[in-house]
Amino acid sequence: MVDRVVPALDDYGRGVLRTLNDGKEDDNGIVCEPFRQWVIEDDFATARPRSRKAAP
Repeated sequence: MVDRVVPALDDYGRGVLRTLNDGKEDDNGIVCEPFRQWVIEDDFATARPRSRKAAP
């Protein structure tokens, strides 16, 4: 599963892209938010893992 928010390219994003591209402009560049999400499916081939017993 992939879920990312991609805001409109603004001056900050253009600056990030210039920095990454050795000063070259990139009108088609995309700067997305820093985001990470793990999704664990509830459909296991064998018994359910004992993850609920893990320490918090």
